[in-house]
Amino acid sequence: MGDVDDAADAPAAAAAVVVAAPTSTPNQRGVTAMKVIARIRGLTDWEEGESEVLSAVEGGNPNAVVITQPVLGHRSVFSYDGVSAPWSNPSHADLFATFAPPLLDGFQTGFNCSVLAYGQTGSGRTYTMHGDPASDAPGLISMMVADLFQRVALVEQTKSTVTVSFVEMYNDKIFDLLVPKKVEEVSLRIREHKTNGPFVDGVSVHEIESPAQFEELHAQACKKMRTAPTEISKSSSRSHTVVTISWDTVEALTKKSRKMVLADLGGTGQGDGIALSAANKAGSFKKKAPLKRQQEGTAFNKMLSSLGKVITQLSKRKATDVNPHVSYRDSSLTFLLKEALGGNSNTVILATLSPAACNYEESLATMRFTEKSRKIMNCARVNKRKVVADAEPKAPAVKGTTKPQIAQTAETETDEKVAGLQEEDAAAELMAEEEAAMLKAEAEAREGAQEEADAQLKAQAEAAAE
Repeated sequence: MGDVDDAADAPAAAAAVVVAAPTSTPNQRGVTAMKVIARIRGLTDWEEGESEVLSAVEGGNPNAVVITQPVLGHRSVFSYDGVSAPWSNPSHADLFATFAPPLLDGFQTGFNCSVLAYGQTGSGRTYTMHGDPASDAPGLISMMVADLFQRVALVEQTKSTVTVSFVEMYNDKIFDLLVPKKVEEVSLRIREHKTNGPFVDGVSVHEIESPAQFEELHAQACKKMRTAPTEISKSSSRSHTVVTISWDTVEALTKKSRKMVLADLGGTGQGDGIALSAANKAGSFKKKAPLKRQQEGTAFNKMLSSLGKVITQLSKRKATDVNPHVSYRDSSLTFLLKEALGGNSNTVILATLSPAACNYEESLATMRFTEKSRKIMNCARVNKRKVVADAEPKAPAVKGTTKPQIAQTAETETDEKVAGLQEEDAAAELMAEEEAAMLKAEAEAREGAQEEADAQLKAQAEAAAE
């Protein structure tokens, strides 16, 4: 983080910010850094009336954001892989174009991918991910699914299956958002598969064949998400939500099973226990939240604290470290997102920010958190394996051979084929491990180069600010 002390005369951000694409396409095998995109929304009517100093967050550089302390005027500069700011009037389509195409290219190839939205409550995080049903404005989740089915249509000669599940993490417990109302809601457990990583055991998985079918399930899930009014947002999230989309394809005895994780990580700043009463949703005065809301905030921030701990541990991890300890199991949130955080996934984090001076502390905390995320290295791989043909093997009819002998011959041939495929998979895994080891040895050098580039970028931003 770069700091600028002489900031009394802060220049206004008059020029439009050009939204920048990530500096590298995250669809190559091996070690890749997590990408972070900053999304700054406009000021609300409430924020404009809250403080004499309206805006604390400035742009002007497509890969950097400057935040100014409202009272002392101290400045901090943070670098990003792209910036979406209100003065350039970007749409969701513009934001989608900054990171989604290379991410979906990799997904089509067979890589896992993840998009995690993180930010203060009321910063536009849920609107960015889920959209606004009232105005028929699609969010990034709907846009990712629509693009996915365009790609599915291009591989129609391949056997293809797309499934989706929706879960909510409330009070560090996991609930299925697509369980019918008549079914009693029960918390689910997370288990870990040796190859595929953590998954929610018992969650309902729904096969979909079009974006329209997805939207029906999406609307159903959104209605069940837990929200409550706060002084910042009329419908503040009280939980974290995770949408998991799986795409399986089979072609030429090769099966690819990739997973897309789209997470709305609730809102930071919910631990103060402030909420609006039913008669005061207009915001004329503040009232202490009931005990239930305070308990929600405590559990909510505990999960976010665990997330911050994992991010810190991963950001300090060196490429040459062997089996370093990371506290994924401290909460259900970090355990479920294990592959997205430093694992087998190409990951993008969306940092949603309020530009208002009255939200300076929360915006600064979000920017510090996401700056650490850019130091995390993931090791993604193509998720494929060999499969045995569905047709039953037929043994040749040999004179004098009995039916039991024919069956035994067929069984032997099948076993030999399976054994051969297993040997091929073992050899492929060994090659992948050797390649990953080589790439990790090179990653430390790339980390140093990235830090040097960030330092140069911050120096340029500081010079421009002065």
